[in-house]
Amino acid sequence: MNKKNLILIIVIMSFMLLLSCSSKEEDSNKESERNQSKSTFEIKVAENLVKNYMNYLMNENYDDAVKTYVDELKDKTKMISSKNLKIKGYNIIDVNEVGKSGVFKVRVTRTDIERPFSVLDEYTIKVIKDISDYKISDINCTSEKEAFVEGYGIRFKNKNNVETKLIIDKSGIPEYAFAQDDSAKVNRIKVPKESFGRINFSYTGEKLGITTYEKDSFIGVVTIDESLVVQGEISGGNSNENSGNKNKGTQMVVREKPIGKKIISLDLLKDSVIDFISFSLDEKFVMVQYNKVGNGKCIRVYSTENGNIIPVVFENEYPVKYVDVLFSSFDNDILNFKVVRRRGTEENLENIVGKWQLDLKKFKIKKL
Repeated sequence: MNKKNLILIIVIMSFMLLLSCSSKEEDSNKESERNQSKSTFEIKVAENLVKNYMNYLMNENYDDAVKTYVDELKDKTKMISSKNLKIKGYNIIDVNEVGKSGVFKVRVTRTDIERPFSVLDEYTIKVIKDISDYKISDINCTSEKEAFVEGYGIRFKNKNNVETKLIIDKSGIPEYAFAQDDSAKVNRIKVPKESFGRINFSYTGEKLGITTYEKDSFIGVVTIDESLVVQGEISGGNSNENSGNKNKGTQMVVREKPIGKKIISLDLLKDSVIDFISFSLDEKFVMVQYNKVGNGKCIRVYSTENGNIIPVVFENEYPVKYVDVLFSSFDNDILNFKVVRRRGTEENLENIVGKWQLDLKKFKIKKL
């Protein structure tokens, strides 16, 4: 064998050796990537699981809710649905990734569909990755705030405190208000004050959506300031106080100072009953689900800053004579809702019935 052929053989063998090493290294990298993929915890996937779980609870779909649990949590859980107290909104306020798990803090608002009562809860939900599946492994819940009607007004209870505070009484509600249907703001209508209707907290607990009802429904948002000192204020009396007879004929009325700082009037709906209220995640908007005599169910959305109704008026967008427009949930700058055919309706509504979204920035609606 001459020198030239020997060099050629060495070069070929070296090249083949390099190819073999490269292929092994590539296979090793791929295997490493596969193993890493199996072990990597994706916090976004876990967050989507929490959102799905909360949506199941809102829709009272408890069978699918339980499927998100690890087996141990399933065994310890017995789903008991509340007849009256319903979840009407949630907001994930904190996300933490801890090793191969995620811990989520979720503010949940519940409202009683039979009486004026609302509770703001805070859930702590832990999600783990079991091989390739994401499951909820632990759930804790604490009550943050409660609002309820007692006597002449709506009262406030903070966490485990025994003491309650007045948020607003009927004298704090305006006597007259404009209906949003009166665009020119010509006629002020007397506000119904016969009884309080549905109420619900915002996620910070700093706002409370309230309603009053008689034949029509008034809707407002009260801003709560817990720092206000609650103290008795003395009012009333007669001329005897000025004549020196302070102990004779003097009528003293002790009135509690409310922690409601201000109220924004949203609307006055004629011949309507409010089903429930829900705030957007940033609390800039509030949605009202109502039932109007002769028209069925529909929703309206208002700005919590100025009380104005948004440019999208759902009664004008959908044939409410034939369909119900029903709130589903809020997402970031999104309101999800569905349009459902009313029983007994025979009209062709295929292009209308289904799931829809409202963009809360552009105020555009689209069908999903």
